[in-house]
Amino acid sequence: MVLKPFIENAEPTEQAKTLVAIRRNGEEYSAPIDVAKEWIAVFSENGQVIKTSGPLHIYYGDGSNRENPITDVVGLRLDA
Repeated sequence: MVLKPFIENAEPTEQAKTLVAIRRNGEEYSAPIDVAKEWIAVFSENGQVIKTSGPLHIYYGDGSNRENPITDVVGLRLDA
């Protein structure tokens, strides 16, 4: 699912400039909010919950990481 409605529903303040995806190992990926609104969050594959590299995968809206999504995402954070 595209993250845009979730980001907008969170009503970020004007100071919020980036969305950060936090991986289980603490590694972080960030993007400007306008770009992150096009990120696609995936919770399942082939009808099954993602267990080994989940709970969440992030794909870029342009498809550029289709073969190598951001995996093991355990949290999202808005930053200034």
